[in-house]
Amino acid sequence: RSEYFIRWSISIEVNDLSSNTVVSYANRGREGHINESEAIARALRTVENDLKNNFKRNMLSYFENNLTIK
Repeated sequence: RSEYFIRWSISIEVNDLSSNTVVSYANRGREGHINESEAIARALRTVENDLKNNFKRNMLSYFENNLTIK
């Protein structure tokens, strides 16, 4: 039986107004299935979960460490 694999990669840089990188995030992976459309769906779910969990954690950490309340 043939299987389909989808490789994915994420590379995000968040810059401040002076073009300094304040948060950088990168990740990559591979998802597979016997059906091409399901392999794509799995890859999209994995990317979505990665952004919701890992990238979100990096952004929250940046704001928690760098915001000052006046």
